Amino acid sequence: MKVKFYYPNRDKIGDLVNPDTIKDFKIRLVKITGGATEYKAKGYYINNRGMLIEESTDILETNATVFVKDKILSLARDFKIEASQESVMLELDEEAIFI
Repeated sequence: MKVKFYYPNRDKIGDLVNPDTIKDFKIRLVKITGGATEYKAKGYYINNRGMLIEESTDILETNATVFVKDKILSLARDFKIEASQESVMLELDEEAIFI
């Protein structure tokens, strides 16, 4: 299963996410999957107030077995809370999932 985990660098009110929080979740993903490749990107979305938000995003891409899918989804839920996100996006086998 191909996995892309999108890590936004700002929280839902626009403040920077603590870089240690992002690093911790990257480490946790790599421990689950055995490795990952990171890409830098710029993401856009419309927030709850209808404003276009632009932010830097790190994308970790990896491959994993379906046996760890629940762990990856749990990690995304944890990141959403700890990084104060409106939602978190993952791709699992090219299917977008918003948590």
